[in-house]
Amino acid sequence: MSRGLCPSGMGRRMCETSLRRVDHVLSITPYSHITFTFAGHLAVRLGYDKVLLAKVMTVLGSRLEQDM
Repeated sequence: MSRGLCPSGMGRRMCETSLRRVDHVLSITPYSHITFTFAGHLAVRLGYDKVLLAKVMTVLGSRLEQDM
């Protein structure tokens, strides 16, 4: 019998991984949570164009550093 990938097992592992990160990584690391939203076609384009997304995030990140 081989081990397959079942949705419930994958969900459990994802949950355990996220809890471990929250408890052991984020609890000792200072961070802030910022969410950017983009309208319609731009959101779709950024979802598929990694180079464009990297450029946009670089500009937004540098702008945030200036404002803080």
